[in-house]
Amino acid sequence: MVFCFIFYLLIDLTNLKISKKIKLPLFPVDKVEWDGRENFYILNSKKNILLKIDTVGNILDTFIKGEGYEIGKSKFLSDIVYDDKGKIILVSDFILKRIYKFDEDGKFINTFIIDELFGNIRVLDDTIFIRCIKEDKIIDSFSYSAFLIKKIDKKDGRFFNNVVKVVMNRKIDVFFSMPFCIDTKEKLIYMIFPFNNIEVRKLNGDLIKKIIKDKWIYIVDIFLLDKYLVISSFSENEREYIPGEMLDYWKSVSLTEPVREEILKRKLFKVKGKNSHDLEKISYVIDIFDFKNEKFIIENYFPKGKLVLGKKDKLFFICRDTLLIYKLK
Repeated sequence: MVFCFIFYLLIDLTNLKISKKIKLPLFPVDKVEWDGRENFYILNSKKNILLKIDTVGNILDTFIKGEGYEIGKSKFLSDIVYDDKGKIILVSDFILKRIYKFDEDGKFINTFIIDELFGNIRVLDDTIFIRCIKEDKIIDSFSYSAFLIKKIDKKDGRFFNNVVKVVMNRKIDVFFSMPFCIDTKEKLIYMIFPFNNIEVRKLNGDLIKKIIKDKWIYIVDIFLLDKYLVISSFSENEREYIPGEMLDYWKSVSLTEPVREEILKRKLFKVKGKNSHDLEKISYVIDIFDFKNEKFIIENYFPKGKLVLGKKDKLFFICRDTLLIYKLK
């Protein structure tokens, strides 16, 4: 059954309160991870730097120190996960098709080589879940069936199996790298597919339901809190938010042609002056969905920066060189 949510809810801003600001020693920051205590891990993909910092922004350790092939270097850092169970850090390298494993103090443990390109990673118990495309069967010149999630052993990288089998179109191949998250309590996968809806699946890939909102054009990221699913997206809305630091981020997002056409058609941004790259306005919003009661508790919230993490009862945004931490009440 498909659940469609197309109604509008008033935003209760009392639900979202800023609790802390941290000045970042690295800029820009592409990914942030939190160990749930006093430590943060911040990642810059282009410079291939991964730092561990404390709650005031002091550098505690440097895990990866730049571009290269040797230990402690990388070619293109793409994702980071803190494993609460093993107290380890998992970092993915998109170009080298590797996952690096470190302990909390920055000591290198080992690395796994993945036999194909992959995007985001998540961990559950002793298994690493990898978002990728594993082609299974060609249907016609445009369509084919494929597996979208690969499972490997967290300890040694041994392959377990492929899950989430779907029919794909060649035009949306790029979405293999789109984020997903795992509900560790309910043992469910929440994944973006193809670019404007969210599928909820069992760990074996069986589809349970879809979360759909007609105003979502392109979902940028999703995170699970204790009770809620947080979605950041480009959305069609009467209000237009001048994002400041969001402009560079929007231009850096790799969109396929169908998505670009949809954004242009709905006029989600305006061009300022003759320079087509000089964007003036864009609708970029946050929605928070209560998946147990199947309703949005916050809808069309205009953030002050880029959403980079949602964990426990907190949301983390990057606003220029500052990490803003909001607590959801």
